[in-house]
Amino acid sequence: MLAIPSFALLLLCMARFHSLPPLIESIAIAALISASTLNSRLLMARALSIAPLAWLGIASYSIYLWQQFFIQMGEGRPFKVLSLCVALPVFAIISCFWIEKPCIQLRHRLSTQLRKV
Repeated sequence: MLAIPSFALLLLCMARFHSLPPLIESIAIAALISASTLNSRLLMARALSIAPLAWLGIASYSIYLWQQFFIQMGEGRPFKVLSLCVALPVFAIISCFWIEKPCIQLRHRLSTQLRKV
């Protein structure tokens, strides 16, 4: 019930405020997340479940970790765009699947072993 007004409010805030988002925008985002979580049949929830966005959610922490390095890298605009569009995803994928996931699996193995003790 709140999804459509929240989405309209979010678009209004995005168009009006360009630097620091107001509290109302954060509330609108929270309402949209709640609506899509509570009702998986909503068009918005189904749109967020497509494979590329699901993968982006899995890799988002790795992207977050590497983004600043690639944003500050290089002076020229073409090089910066190339590093953000090519190198950042490569480093995020490597970080996600060769560091993050094995460490998470190790944590699960260690925690189950500690529970047995």
